[in-house]
Amino acid sequence: GLKVSRQMLNYWDLKSSQYYFKPVYDLLKQKLLMRPILHADETYYTVLESKTIKTYYWVFLSGKHDQYGITLYHHDPSRSGKVALNFLGNYPGYLHCDMWQAYEQLPKATLVGCWAHVRRKFHEAVPQQASEKSLAQKGLNYCNRMFYLEQTWENLSKQERYQLRQAKLKPLMQEFFNWCEKNKITVLPGSKLGRAINYTLKHQATFEHVLLDGNLELSNNKAERAVKSLVMGRKN
Repeated sequence: GLKVSRQMLNYWDLKSSQYYFKPVYDLLKQKLLMRPILHADETYYTVLESKTIKTYYWVFLSGKHDQYGITLYHHDPSRSGKVALNFLGNYPGYLHCDMWQAYEQLPKATLVGCWAHVRRKFHEAVPQQASEKSLAQKGLNYCNRMFYLEQTWENLSKQERYQLRQAKLKPLMQEFFNWCEKNKITVLPGSKLGRAINYTLKHQATFEHVLLDGNLELSNNKAERAVKSLVMGRKN
């Protein structure tokens, strides 16, 4: 048979992708940036036979309530804000994300913080002994109540969900922020609980943005699920 080098196969694969798939990708990206709500996340990947220790895969996808979902992956050696800026540009809508500083460079997007990250930090701060009476558990209970409310409203309309958030979720959030403010002086800043409280208060405004629209979500789990296959591949 015909002997073909690995380099030539890679070349054919790259060129065919650029010729056939890039126009489709560009069209999907154009459609994606017209959506009012997006999710974003990124994860590292180790490149074999390369001096680059880590490279990054970014994921950008449409919101939960879109009729037709779009998920796009973007590879870049960097995790800097330039990557998010080059991809999203002047995107003017809501962007669900973690608190990675790269997204703060977006000039027009309204960032929506992920409450699952807040909950995780308080969960990790709960001590093994006397956990039910600990401050960390009390903070975790606040988060659990928020997610419980959201779960009960899942099948409601956008307007109904918005109204219930204003009536029930907003006061609960404010109570939680006040609790964090009260207790931040009683815990060590470098402890797990101290870091959880400081993280919550530092990004309070961004976490409150979920209250602005009934179709926004309490977490960015949609994006994290989209990168899960990459994470599993990294671990293997």
